[in-house]
Amino acid sequence: MRVYTVDAFTDGPNSGNPAAVCILEKEVPDRTKQEIASRVNLSETAFLLKRKGVFLTSADFQSKRDKL
Repeated sequence: MRVYTVDAFTDGPNSGNPAAVCILEKEVPDRTKQEIASRVNLSETAFLLKRKGVFLTSADFQSKRDKL
């Protein structure tokens, strides 16, 4: 799994709202996503599923404590 930190709501680096984006190769349970979001320790973490080089159209979002 690859994890990226992106700066949302800004047009410059190191400003705005930092959020994590995790690229998954296979589906994982919500509990696992919650554990990952807690370890990443940013206010929001997005999970994108990529299969055979194609991203699915939906994403899951987690805070450090709850699914959004």
